[in-house]
Amino acid sequence: MRVREMTSRERTLAAIDHQEPDRVPIFFRGVAPLNHLWKDEYERVDVLLGMGVDEKITIIDARGCYETAPMWSPQLYR
Repeated sequence: MRVREMTSRERTLAAIDHQEPDRVPIFFRGVAPLNHLWKDEYERVDVLLGMGVDEKITIIDARGCYETAPMWSPQLYR
């Protein structure tokens, strides 16, 4: 019997709640130097959804500070 695939949100919430998700939640965006691999946000989303990568996590660094979107912008690394 095949189990219904969870949404990204359901998968992440299940893992946070110590329940078994349908697969391990994956997040790929936290590595800023990799953002240059895509020409724009549409291509990034298309590629990552095709890989089954889950979005989106708020990044909190070791100091407890929230990273803002411009800090992860691919334009900063061109």
